Amino acid sequence: MQTTNPHHDHQHAPGASSQASAGPEKLPGIRHIIAVGSGKGGVGKSTVSVNLAFALQQIGGRIGLVDADILGPSIPGMLGLPVGQPPATTPDGKIVPADRHNLKVMSMGMLTGDDNPPSCADRW
Repeated sequence: MQTTNPHHDHQHAPGASSQASAGPEKLPGIRHIIAVGSGKGGVGKSTVSVNLAFALQQIGGRIGLVDADILGPSIPGMLGLPVGQPPATTPDGKIVPADRHNLKVMSMGMLTGDDNPPSCADRW
């Protein structure tokens, strides 16, 4: 079920706010965010995320995909992105997202190096 705001032609998910934020724009240039999550592992969150990103891209969206899973980031493996190499950075130190099939991607797996997060012992 979707609701329509009479002042806009956009459709919003139930419970989603159609009000513009009163403060400064927190993510400049980002108009929509879709979060895919679950309380259980191994249910296909990464698969859904990648397929959704490519489907939205096919209908004309400019899409970026962020894999913030620190316990088992699988997006780099699904897209054939290298792990264990520091990501490229701009001269002012900002990380440049990887590009796979014109999809901009950033994943914790690109920062940690593999599917194994650092243990607490690695920090001491």
